[in-house]
Amino acid sequence: MAMDNDRVKGSATRTGGTIKQAAGDLTGDTKLQIEGKMDQAKGTARTPWAASKTRSRRSKPLRHDIYRPTDHTVPMGRAAR
Repeated sequence: MAMDNDRVKGSATRTGGTIKQAAGDLTGDTKLQIEGKMDQAKGTARTPWAASKTRSRRSKPLRHDIYRPTDHTVPMGRAAR
């Protein structure tokens, strides 16, 4: 199964946040540390959202399921003979 575009973006954002936080830790820059933590949270929040989007896409009925004719479309009674 190919990864969804949103999952890839979420993973990239989370990884970038980890790098930012590590750079902030090394330099002692509190602002960079906070930005890194915020990016990690954004990336983590995006992953379940992408998973639910994928699930909803899979649960939609196929086109032939929606437009399948029913028995009520067939004429019944003496007129059908």
